[in-house]
Amino acid sequence: MDERESVLGYPRGDLVVIMAGFPVLGLVLGTLLPWLARWVTRLPVLPMRGPLEFVGDLRAPWQVAICAAAGLALGAGLAFMAMADGMRLKVTGARIEARRDGRSEVIDGDTVAAVFLDGKRLVVLDAGSRQVLRGEAQASASALAEAFRAHGYPWLDADPYAGLFHAWTPHTPELPAEVNAVLESRRAALKAGEDGEVRVLDEAVEKLGFTVRDEKDRQYWRPLLPNTDLNVRFE
Repeated sequence: MDERESVLGYPRGDLVVIMAGFPVLGLVLGTLLPWLARWVTRLPVLPMRGPLEFVGDLRAPWQVAICAAAGLALGAGLAFMAMADGMRLKVTGARIEARRDGRSEVIDGDTVAAVFLDGKRLVVLDAGSRQVLRGEAQASASALAEAFRAHGYPWLDADPYAGLFHAWTPHTPELPAEVNAVLESRRAALKAGEDGEVRVLDEAVEKLGFTVRDEKDRQYWRPLLPNTDLNVRFE
C-alpha cells in the first residue's frame, strides 16, 4: 500500500500574495485613506459627502496611524478568509481527505472510479457514478493531476458522463416530483450562497438516484448508473 502523502493547498506564489500582499495592500490603502477622501470631496456632486469629509479631516499622525492599522487589520482578515476558501487536500493511495468549511471529508481510495476537473471544481466519482467529492480545490490543475496520478488514481481529462447531463427546469417531466422539489430547494440555496445546504441537497438528490452539477447559474442533472456502497465518512 502506498503510504506517501501529498498535501495539496495553494501554490507558493499564491500564498505569498495572500499572506503578505493582502495585509500590505490594506496598510497602504489605510494610510492613504484620508488623502483619498480629501481628493474625492473636491468633486461637485458626491453622495455621502459628510462621512468622507470626516475621514478627510483626519490629519494628525495618530489619526493616520489608526487608519493604517485598520487597513492592515482588514487586509489580514481578507487573507484569513482567502486561506479558508477552497478545499485543502491530503492524498495517499489509501484515501483522499478534503478539508473545507472547518469540516473534513475522508474517502476510501478503493471506492474511487474517476477523478477529474469540471471547470475549476475537482470531482471524485465512485463506481456508481456518484460525486463523492466536488468543490474548488486550492491547488493548481497540474498539481492535482500529478498528485492523483502518482498515487494510482484514475485521473481523467474530462467527465466521462458529461453527455448524460440535462439542463434542469422546474417540473422537469423526466424527473420524479421529489427530485424536482429537491432541485428547486437547491436552486434557492445556490442563489443564497448557502454552500453547506447545497451539499446536503446534493446528497438528497443522489439518494433518489440522480446527481447534479452547476454551470453558471443553471443546474444540470443526470441519472446514476447502478451504484455500489459508498464509503465516505465525515469527521
